[in-house]
Amino acid sequence: MRYLSLVILLACPAPEPALPPEPEVESGGELGVALDDAWMRDALEVGLDQFAGDSLRWVEHFSEVAEGEEADPRTDADGMVREALRYCGDDRLEPLQRLTRMLRDKVGVLGQDAFRCEGRRCTFSPVGEFDLDATLDLERAGDTFVIVAVTRIDSSMVSEEYLSAAHAWVDAALRELEPCP
Repeated sequence: MRYLSLVILLACPAPEPALPPEPEVESGGELGVALDDAWMRDALEVGLDQFAGDSLRWVEHFSEVAEGEEADPRTDADGMVREALRYCGDDRLEPLQRLTRMLRDKVGVLGQDAFRCEGRRCTFSPVGEFDLDATLDLERAGDTFVIVAVTRIDSSMVSEEYLSAAHAWVDAALRELEPCP
């Protein structure tokens, strides 16, 4: 009888992941603006590419510690990777699929402490010394949110001076990236 039960369970399709819940309606009939941790957990489950805005700004700033063939080819003469990209159309999807896998790994290691969402921003903590934090900026789109910017900075084991300069560079790079036509 156990064998038959197992066969029946394996034959049943897995349930589709639920989309993040619709935001609560605030008094006055307007959509709420709160983005919470539960929404982000659900969004990670279905994949962040499902929440791509029309234009995606992607900025990274980190020091490269690897050398030779293992070094990131984007590394500049100062040993830094500073990159600001804008993704439009279908080009937005692959980076968000990659990011989904990375952030799911962070949640797998850190659990509930992996990220916090406040306002329209979710920040994921680094896992270990050489990992980058990740910040997602979101905007309301109808009854959900879309990701409009992703920033990744090395924030562990660095000085306040370094972190301040990194954030200044990232903020300037985000301002300079124009939306997609």
